[in-house]
Amino acid sequence: MTGSPDASHAAAHRFVVPELAGRNTGGTVYNRELIGALRERGENVAVLEVAQAEHALRGGDPGTYWIDTLFLEAVPALVASSSAAQRIGLIAHYLPGLVRYGDDVTRRELSAAEVAALDSARAFLAPSAFMRRTLVALGAAEGSVAVVEPGTFATGRASLPAPSATLRALVVAHLVVGKGVDRLLSALATRIDADDRLTLEIVGSIDADPAYASACRVFSTAPSLRERVTLVGALTPTEVVARLATSDLLLSASRLESFGMALAEARTLGVPIVARRGGNVESLVTPESGGELVADAASVATACITLCRDPVELGTRRAAAQKNARPARTWTRVAEEFLERTREL
Repeated sequence: MTGSPDASHAAAHRFVVPELAGRNTGGTVYNRELIGALRERGENVAVLEVAQAEHALRGGDPGTYWIDTLFLEAVPALVASSSAAQRIGLIAHYLPGLVRYGDDVTRRELSAAEVAALDSARAFLAPSAFMRRTLVALGAAEGSVAVVEPGTFATGRASLPAPSATLRALVVAHLVVGKGVDRLLSALATRIDADDRLTLEIVGSIDADPAYASACRVFSTAPSLRERVTLVGALTPTEVVARLATSDLLLSASRLESFGMALAEARTLGVPIVARRGGNVESLVTPESGGELVADAASVATACITLCRDPVELGTRRAAAQKNARPARTWTRVAEEFLERTREL
């Protein structure tokens, strides 16, 4: 972890976040790229551990202290250590209650730590309008939430590979509970026919939850899938974009996405998507862009197999995805919006 209270005394923006060089989760990538872009602009930024932040607050160092959701239990104590010249904000990448109960979670279903953090924080940084609505519904003040969407590593539409007799599908998800990879593979294993032309690469860490990864590996090596499915492991964001650019279809069986960074990359490249509904997914996956929303992981598998058997429809989806690709979004722009919108809080 970089930064210290002494070296960063005059920092205007203090980020209390997990190790920036850690696993490429959506939250870590967002933190790392935003902080990097702010520094490139010449902003005075510090990255602190929780204990360093508490020390800086007690020492009267002014500024806004943005606390990552993974440290939400520390928010009340940090607020108690702060003064009028200091503001404590929560970077709401997600909430544990959303993972447990889905996007209709109620305040009474939240843990005591979640409620305390929501009630204590004076500002919130959300990656999507969905997360803003969720925070407000759970008790955050209307004017306290700034929405700043992530940037993309894709710089524009990809020159997609020529259509092939084999559908090349991709999943971008760490092998952890909630991403639905086990159920997707289970459904594929039982529904795919011997003559279906399909390959599936799964990009994401296999170390985050070894037991869950082991279950996914069992399904991926079922007789009907062992020649079709590859567990690639973790890749960098730019490597993920390169894989997406050579894929025909992105699949997402995740129960909920607070934003959906892989979905945004696919939309920018012009790659069609089949995704399970949940959270911000519906704002990124639309019929006009060649996308299809389904109810559960098994339905993702069914939709994938259907497209595998219907190359004409797949071609139509690819064309729609290309025609209605999202504009690329630089992290420089993200930093500009962060400064504008947090200043307005």
